[in-house]
Amino acid sequence: MSIPRTPLLLLGIVLFGAPAAADEPPAVTAPTVSMGKPRMAKGGALPKGTESALSQVQPALEACYREAIDAGHEGSASIEMRLEIVAPGKVATAMINSSVDASSKLRGCVRDAFAGVSGGGVGPAPAEVLVSLGFHRDAPDDLALADSSCASECDGDITDELRNEIRGRAMRAAHCFKRPAAPGEGATLKTGTLQVSVRIAADGSVCGVATGADAFNRPSLTSCVIETMSDSFYNAPNGCVDVSLPLVFKGN
Repeated sequence: MSIPRTPLLLLGIVLFGAPAAADEPPAVTAPTVSMGKPRMAKGGALPKGTESALSQVQPALEACYREAIDAGHEGSASIEMRLEIVAPGKVATAMINSSVDASSKLRGCVRDAFAGVSGGGVGPAPAEVLVSLGFHRDAPDDLALADSSCASECDGDITDELRNEIRGRAMRAAHCFKRPAAPGEGATLKTGTLQVSVRIAADGSVCGVATGADAFNRPSLTSCVIETMSDSFYNAPNGCVDVSLPLVFKGN
C-alpha cells in the first residue's frame, strides 16, 4: 500500500529576545517630617520631659505638610520653632524663629500645632526652647514656590513704605517692655538693647523673627517682641528681604 504524499507545510519559527520591560517611573517616596532634638535658646539643660512632650506633635505636623502640599506650591522646607514654655510645662507661645522655602500656610499650621502642648517640668521661670523641623518630598524640578516662601538667602529690595511700616511696628513692640514679668523673672528691667532680625517674604508675610544681643534674658519679653513683629506687613517688599533693627529700652 502506498502512502499518499501530503505536502509538507514548513513553519518558520523566529525566536525573538524577551520583550523589553517598559520604563517604570521612579519610585516616589512619601512626604516626611523630621524633628530635631529640642534645645535651649540660651543654653542650659532642657527641662525634663520636654522632648517627649513635643514629640506628640509629630502626627499634627505630618497633617500640616499634607495639607500644604494639597494646596500646591509646597516643596521641601525647613522651619525652626521658638517655644516659650511656662510652669508646669505648657507651651505659652509658639513662634517661627526662621524658615526656608515654607509657605505661610505651612508655617501657620505648624505654629498652631505646637500651641498649648503640655508636658515636662518647667519652673518657676519660663524656658525658651528651639526646635528644628525638616519637611521633605519628591517635588517637580519646575515647582514654583508660593510668594510667602523665603529662600535661604534673601536679596530683594525694601520699599520706603515698608521701611516706615517696620518702624511703626518696632514702636508697637515697645509695649512689651511695659508688661509685668512672668513668674520667676526679675521684676525690674534695666537699660539695654534687644536686636531683632525679621525676614519678610515677597507677599509681606513674615518667614521668621529672631533675636540677638539680648541684654534682658527675659523669655516673656522676647516672646512678646517676636509675636509683635511676626504679623504680616501691608507693604510688601520687592522680593524676600532681611531687616535688622535694635530695640533700645531705657530702664530705671
